[in-house]
Amino acid sequence: MRDRNVEVIQELLDACKAQHQAIDRLFGELIKRDPNFFPSTS
Repeated sequence: MRDRNVEVIQELLDACKAQHQAIDRLFGELIKRDPNFFPSTS
């Protein structure tokens, strides 16, 4: 059971990292298209 928990935790961590990278790319593209775009104020 413990080994499976470690696997699941690693899968979740990998998914979070991938999501973080995707969001960074999205914001990067939005900022390139509209330099006035700021995620914290939009």
